[in-house]
Formats: sequence, structure tokens, C-alpha cells
Amino acid sequence: MNPVLLTIDIQKDFTKLFTLLKPLSQFEKSVEELTSFFRKEGLPIVHLLTVHREDRSTWTLHMKRDNFRICMEGTEGARELECVGRTPHDTVMHKTRWSAFYGTGLERFLKDHGYDTLVLAGFLTHACIRVSALDAFQRDYTAIIARDCVDTYDADHERITLDYLSRYVAKIMSNADIFKLLGTARREAPRLTRST
Repeated sequence: MNPVLLTIDIQKDFTKLFTLLKPLSQFEKSVEELTSFFRKEGLPIVHLLTVHREDRSTWTLHMKRDNFRICMEGTEGARELECVGRTPHDTVMHKTRWSAFYGTGLERFLKDHGYDTLVLAGFLTHACIRVSALDAFQRDYTAIIARDCVDTYDADHERITLDYLSRYVAKIMSNADIFKLLGTARREAPRLTRST
């Protein structure tokens, strides 16, 4: 197992434009715990951020139709929440569509580094998280959705999404279970020794 954490759209506009289900303090605490674990274990983190241009050239159809502005380049709303604790060692990619793979270079990055297990955290569960998990599945990656670190504004769609994904596409795991899984996997990984 060669895991990488993908934080997806953990940006201020998502907390301002939507009424999310989890208390923000609870969500932020869970994200801090997850990112801290990855850093402590020396595991990589990739931050995927939605960023749109003012000239509408990157806007989705529904943004154009409804004149819906979100995560506009250079605005406060496009900034990450502080809970991600980004460091210079992290990788950052910008996206303009729901999937973390669409137009981002993520697939090449994963292949170049041999990552095979993707832990997904962020907004919105029934949209960007769902589509990213499906695209990971289509590319033969093991996907783990960090249940404590995803959120949305639609409880029914989140429930249906997680139920469907758990049967066919991804593992749905708490932070505690992720820590146990990845910590155990790393402890049990064979160690290479130099011959003399």
C-alpha cells in the first residue's frame, strides 16, 4: 500500500455559500487530525483547489446559467481553511470541475510516484468527493473516503452517495480506522536491508 491524502476543495467559499451538515469546528478538528497523521507518518498530501477566472472561461455550465460565483481567483473565498495546515512539502493542484482528475495532472502525478491508495477528504460529499472517488475507481486506484473529513449541505444525497460508493467503489472509514489501517500497513511493510 502506497497511500496519498487528497484534500479536495477545503476552501472558505464552501463554508460561506452552503449550509453544511457538520459543525465547522468539528470538521476542522477532524481534518487537522488527518493531515497531522499523514505528516507524522511521512505520507504525502495533495491539495486540490477549485479556482475560477473572472472572465468566465473556466466556469461550469451551471455557474454560467445561474451566475453562480465560487472560488474566484485571488479572492478570500478561494483560500484554504487553515485546518489543512499546508506546508511547502505538500503538492497543490487547481481544478475547475468536480473531479480531482479532470484537467489537473493528478493522474500523471500518481503514476510517477507509484501511489495506489487515495484517501479523500473535503467538500462536497455528493459532488466533488463522489465524482473523484468514481474516477479513482475507473483508474484502478483504491479509494478511501475519510468519513469524518467530508461534508455537504444535502443529507439525503450524502447518505445515498456513501451507501452506493461503499458497495462498489470506495471504503468509507473514520479517522481512527484510517490511522489503524495505514499505521499497521506501514509497520508490516517488508524492510529492505543492505547486504554486506
